[in-house]
Order: sequence, then structure tokens, then C-alpha cells
Amino acid sequence: MKEKQIDIAKLIIENMPQDNVLIIRNFDWGFNTYFYRVLTERYKIEAKNAETKLTHGLCKARTVGLSGVRVQSYITHIVTNLKRIIKLMDSKKAIE
Repeated sequence: MKEKQIDIAKLIIENMPQDNVLIIRNFDWGFNTYFYRVLTERYKIEAKNAETKLTHGLCKARTVGLSGVRVQSYITHIVTNLKRIIKLMDSKKAIE
């Protein structure tokens, strides 16, 4: 299993732009299993962030000031989480 994760992470690194690969190697993180595991899980989080930006308007601040943007971020993430919860509840009802 670990070998498969390492192979996947190496494939991700090979397909990155060259300047990103140089930055990763210069940080001297080493290519340990933790680094590969984090790298292979990151796409899931990035997909959720992209959803909030593209479909729920988090890409543009609606208010002026940090507190207003913070409230907008909270509400946007609450909405996306509620959508995921409803989707999970519907899929469980379909199974039963």
C-alpha cells in the first residue's frame, strides 16, 4: 500500500510545473511517506475550496473589511457543508 502511495505521489510530482518541483526539492522535506500521503490527499480539499469559490461566490468579497469577509466565508462554508449533509442523507435513504 505504501509503495502504491509513493508511486502516485511521484507521478503527481512529475506532472507538476518544473518550478514547483524545484521549490519542493529545495525545502529539503525529503520524500518520506508523510509527505506523499499529504500530497495525495490535497486534491480532495482543493476541490472543496474550488466549489466554494466558483459556485458560491467566495472568489469576490461582498463587503469591505476583514470581519465582513470572515462572515461571508463562514456562511459560504456552512452552505456547502449543508449541501453535502443533505446529499449524504439522500443517498442513505436511497440505500434503505
